[in-house]
Amino acid sequence: MKKINWPKLIFAIVLCQLAGIIGSVFTVNSIPTWYATLVKPTFNPPSWVFGPVWTILYTLMGISLYLVMNKVAAYLLIPYLIWGSFATFLTYGIWTLNR
Repeated sequence: MKKINWPKLIFAIVLCQLAGIIGSVFTVNSIPTWYATLVKPTFNPPSWVFGPVWTILYTLMGISLYLVMNKVAAYLLIPYLIWGSFATFLTYGIWTLNR
């Protein structure tokens, strides 16, 4: 079993958490407005559940990132990073044109 590189692990987790935080900055204002007015199924969890669940998921993504850093698997994620960046840019463009 390899020794854990704590700075690298913490960096990977913080990086993934920042992605979640950035996403929440753009969605938090919609929650009390249009999202609150939507009809939801009976299995819709209470609002307080989403924060802890997403925090756990982004932490697990960070641990996964740590496990693939400096390995071949990390290079295989480069196209995903490029496409995700393009999709973000495209979404921003659509949003600015349709405000």
